Amino acid sequence: MFAHGERTSLNQLFFFIRKLAAGFDKDILTIEPLYGPARAGDIPHSLASIEKAKELLYYSPTFNVEDGLKEAIKWYWENL
Repeated sequence: MFAHGERTSLNQLFFFIRKLAAGFDKDILTIEPLYGPARAGDIPHSLASIEKAKELLYYSPTFNVEDGLKEAIKWYWENL
């Protein structure tokens, strides 16, 4: 994945992807997440630090998660 300095949950990712993909196929809006029990090793939340990349590589994210997914989903839908 990528890092941009903000926390994003799996639920947020699911709903971002569902909403954006539904722009190409409305039936996707009917898909619901399936939840199961937590598994050993599951990470409940994470947040990547981008401080070193900012400092050493002058990294400055230009997209948040939803905007990045929007670009990626559009490209995949049109090219694959």
